Amino acid sequence: MSVQAVNEGGGSLSIIGVAATSSNISIAAPDDPNGLGVYVISVDRTNLPAGSYSESVRFISNTGTKILTLYYEKLESDAINPDGGKVYTLYTT
Repeated sequence: MSVQAVNEGGGSLSIIGVAATSSNISIAAPDDPNGLGVYVISVDRTNLPAGSYSESVRFISNTGTKILTLYYEKLESDAINPDGGKVYTLYTT
């Protein structure tokens, strides 16, 4: 999935850090000196048991911290119609 960090206000904005709550979440940051642009977030479900999961990604900026919560699931490996499972996001301020 991808999310975009943009400055919609009149002041300056710099993303100074991005951190996930789990090592199975990887984040590719944009190549922008202020950290603005598209972030690609990937979830590696390889070693997870079947079930539902909730993790978060924190975007830390010069104006505060915003949290993006990820809800996802890992399906049984013998599912009749296997797919990537559900992924939901919730943005909180």
